[in-house]
Amino acid sequence: MSVLLVFSRRVFTPRSTISHVRFERGDERREVGVNLEDVDRGLDSRMTLEEIRARKIHGRTAIPVGTFGAIVTHSPRFGVTLPLLLDVPGYQGVRIHAGNTAEDTEGCLLVGLREGPDRVDESRAAMLAVRAIFAAAARAGEVVRVRIEREAEPWARFSALHPEITGYAAPATGAETRAP
Repeated sequence: MSVLLVFSRRVFTPRSTISHVRFERGDERREVGVNLEDVDRGLDSRMTLEEIRARKIHGRTAIPVGTFGAIVTHSPRFGVTLPLLLDVPGYQGVRIHAGNTAEDTEGCLLVGLREGPDRVDESRAAMLAVRAIFAAAARAGEVVRVRIEREAEPWARFSALHPEITGYAAPATGAETRAP
């Protein structure tokens, strides 16, 4: 059996992206908290590396949507062991760690228990929950995967309002396609 941490992006702003985070194992599901990342610029793990590089702004772009392996390793930057996402196209060293605003991340996932405008709070408490999930999975010999997804409706609204950020043209409305 494997463990899945799902980061469902639902709040998009020109400064950051906020997700709900839930834990899944078989039929078991529970909310873990919230997550803050850099701006979602429409990256998808199915894109070519060239497409990702063309849209990515270093240190200011959320990782692509997709599913990634995750392990716990020592982080030289933070001096502690932290979850590390594996094989994220166009990115290296993507970690799940504590932090509150987009200034605290360079593509990493910042977990919290509460959200505010362009921020998450109670990040250290949320990290305890994430660490417990990884520790329990390791004891059970389970693989941990992380899935990043977007909620369709808020993403469509943000994309239509900010095509310069997302790289998507605003979708046509019925008014534009009706005959006069």
